Amino acid sequence: MWSNRGPISTLFAAALVLILLLCIFGCSEDDLSTPESDVSGIGTIEIKMPAGTEGATWHLYGPGDTFRHGDTDLVLNEMPGGQYTIIWTAVKGWTNPMPAVRILKSDATLTIHGDYLDKAPGTNFVRIDGADFIMGSDAGSRRDSVHRDTSWTDIYFKGTENEIRWEVIDTTVIDTFAIPAEIGRDPDESRHRVELSYSHYIGKTEITNQEFVELGNWAISNGHATTTDSNMVDALDGSRAELINFDFEDTPIDVQEGMLRLKKPEYATRPIIEVTWFGAASYCDWLSLQEGLEKAYDHDDWTLVSLNYRLPKEAEWENACRAGTKTAFSSGAIENGNCQEPILDGAGWYCGNAGNSSHDVGLMTANDLGLFDMHGNVWEWCHDFYGRYEIPDIPLDPDVPEDEPPRPLLFYTDEEMVPVVNPPGPDEGTNRVIRSGRWLLASAMCRSAGRMMGVPEYRGFHIGFRVASRELPAP
Repeated sequence: MWSNRGPISTLFAAALVLILLLCIFGCSEDDLSTPESDVSGIGTIEIKMPAGTEGATWHLYGPGDTFRHGDTDLVLNEMPGGQYTIIWTAVKGWTNPMPAVRILKSDATLTIHGDYLDKAPGTNFVRIDGADFIMGSDAGSRRDSVHRDTSWTDIYFKGTENEIRWEVIDTTVIDTFAIPAEIGRDPDESRHRVELSYSHYIGKTEITNQEFVELGNWAISNGHATTTDSNMVDALDGSRAELINFDFEDTPIDVQEGMLRLKKPEYATRPIIEVTWFGAASYCDWLSLQEGLEKAYDHDDWTLVSLNYRLPKEAEWENACRAGTKTAFSSGAIENGNCQEPILDGAGWYCGNAGNSSHDVGLMTANDLGLFDMHGNVWEWCHDFYGRYEIPDIPLDPDVPEDEPPRPLLFYTDEEMVPVVNPPGPDEGTNRVIRSGRWLLASAMCRSAGRMMGVPEYRGFHIGFRVASRELPAP
């Protein structure tokens, strides 16, 4: 109800309440509402790094184009007053602090501490000790159960994308049933059993902008990559592949004095975008080289030469996404395939909950393996060339008498399917596999089985990646 004292009295009362609250709780020296007159001059910023974090660097962004970076304690004099954002890089064995925003007042000294925490090796990865799972999705079909009256050869399975046609001779149909296709399914999602006989690791989250900046600058400093005003270029094994492009307005990274920097510090923990497949593979190799390991890729022909840090193979990715499930999402079955998918709302960023952009990694609920953002947020590059799955033969009927020719099973369970063991993917191709879906798309495009492809030179505002490894280095 409106008061008869009018809007001015109402505003005065609100202001009085605000003043009282400030008097009660006080104002932090980091208060971002500092009057403009208090930040119009210059001041001093003191950066403090803890002992044992050698190799870590910090990046400081301030008013206008103010930018400083370093890797030691440092006192910065005559810095313009105003708001500063500091970002701390990762260093092996430590958890780096979250980005922080601070205010430098005129004629004051602002001290910023890098509060790194000890962490156990491998905490950014999840170990997967092999797997036996169903990859792909059901095509849906009408299948006839038949009874053999006389001699016959095979059974005809209707509606399969592989065109497995088997003749039925002199049969009597005794049962009929239908299997629905998974909503949003594409013909390249042939359902088959896969066995991964080895242990491997996969990143808990997609690689962030800040992580790419940190390791990218290490790569530049060590001669593994170079920069121009518009892109980052590979320099390993004579390669000149483009790794990431800075020309697009949505790219949160640019170049200053030959080094990468965050153009949008508030995007520090969002997934990296505008990265090519070559850029994603190179990032994995920088991780290996930084830790004294053999790199995974030969940058001349981009073949795998080791199983150290690398992009996930497609089967590894889908197994990690499913986390033991057979439904469209690790969180449950698909119902609508559009922007109204309640089962996905808490598990992944898609058109039903993301708004107009990607989001910081790790905000959604992890799947049962502890992995975040496997559904949506941004597409993720995988190692494999894109192609049709390797599909084994239909299992044979074990009850066929020895004096009769072998014949396939009419019906069989998932456990009776012949597995593809450690599928290598196609030997060659034009496109690389892309998985996950993205924030702008309907739920049907974010399914565990969903596949996309792109030429390795492609980059866009919706494609990032995560890292995998056969073995992690010893602590």
